[in-house]
Amino acid sequence: MVRTAIAALCMAVSGAAAEAAEFTVLQENPHRCAVKISGPIETGDLDRFKAFVRDEVTPLGLPVVGGAQSVNSGPHPMICLDSPGGSLAEAVRMALYIKEGYSEEEGTFILRNMATMVAAGDKCHSACAVLFLAGQSSEGQHGNFPARNLHVGGELAFHAPSLDVPSGDYSKESVDKAFRLAVQAISQLMSRADTLELSPKLIDQMLSVPPEVLGYLDTVGAAQAYGVDLVGLPVPQGLTRDRVGQLCDMARRPGAALSLPTVGRSSTVPDFYRIYTGMDRTWNRFEEEGRTVRFEMGIFDEGGYTCSGELGRTEENELWGRALIDDWGGGQTSFSAQAEAWKFYPPQVPLRELAAIMNGRDALTADVTFPEASATMQTTCTLLAGGTVTAKEPCTVSFQQVFYGDATRSYIWEANVAGEAIRVTGRERRGQDTPTISLNGAVATVAPALGEGAFDTNPRCVGTPERAFCFETGQ
Repeated sequence: MVRTAIAALCMAVSGAAAEAAEFTVLQENPHRCAVKISGPIETGDLDRFKAFVRDEVTPLGLPVVGGAQSVNSGPHPMICLDSPGGSLAEAVRMALYIKEGYSEEEGTFILRNMATMVAAGDKCHSACAVLFLAGQSSEGQHGNFPARNLHVGGELAFHAPSLDVPSGDYSKESVDKAFRLAVQAISQLMSRADTLELSPKLIDQMLSVPPEVLGYLDTVGAAQAYGVDLVGLPVPQGLTRDRVGQLCDMARRPGAALSLPTVGRSSTVPDFYRIYTGMDRTWNRFEEEGRTVRFEMGIFDEGGYTCSGELGRTEENELWGRALIDDWGGGQTSFSAQAEAWKFYPPQVPLRELAAIMNGRDALTADVTFPEASATMQTTCTLLAGGTVTAKEPCTVSFQQVFYGDATRSYIWEANVAGEAIRVTGRERRGQDTPTISLNGAVATVAPALGEGAFDTNPRCVGTPERAFCFETGQ
């Protein structure tokens, strides 16, 4: 049993191997990467990396924190990563060096101003993901901020650490030693979580994915939840109210603790049955002048927030501008529109599908569609007539949803209740009070919880003046 489990594990926490990471200085590349780390991460790589930085990176004269070049010196350089993982303990040490890499000889922080990048076609799995999370950028007197970039054509994946036991040696002493090293590596990771700016929910997800599989960060929503910036997606062609509203809402919400999908890289099943209930879409200001929009929306009351700012597009369709979010009970935050452009995209669609759909496009236009994965739900369905329950029974509800480039979405719900086929179709704009809905072809609306006492949990209802269909969400 122990032999089988250990043999299957794929990320080590310590120990050396014949292979080791490779460090390369890059001259020209589309992602501004000055350095690339590739190959497996093994014990001893930190010392080799320090020597590489001293001998090959320092002479490049890259911007450093506190140096004259650290502000207004153009785009910051990046470290590109392409590694299957390896030693977690060594990856943590290397990540801390990237975050805190002080050089006594130079008296400067050589790497502390470098973002990380997983480029198109590259993979950063397992322990490599810890290095990825060390990326940061300097904003001068404002300090350093996380700067972790994932191309939609790249792969970023996490999992829990495994035991590193010498091949064929499964004695109690060897297993106990490997276990202690694994615990120490996890302890080191968690104790330096603040330094590495790892969110508790991400650490929880990393440790919950079994070591023999990989949990992929593969959706816009997951990137938002875990503080990863996406690149490789064009900005919208036109800044409509719906698009600006979606950008503000995505930028405001840090995201829930999403599960990292592990089987077949399938995304977390979206919450299809719940019509979007975001911020108040009251527009106090929306002024368009050429390619520029000045706006203010929302109501600053309990549970609400406002979003205001100025956004624009260059002739090359590049996004610029800043916005301020004033959140009731949460204070004020600002964000750069240029850095947030990827948040115009639907949160549930897998990145590989986004990359395929947007391949060759230079802008996100209203005619672009993003089919979102179908889903089914085992629940209880209820039919009502005039507020009276006419049928209630276990059922299977199937969901399909499509997201459009102009921030609208359409959906279909289907079920069979008491021998009757039920089909609900809808199309809505985010924040619209009255979505367009039909129930078996008849014009319908989102109905209140009809038939008081008829439901065990919170229902989702759609109805016409004569009848209604509900299913229970379990919420």
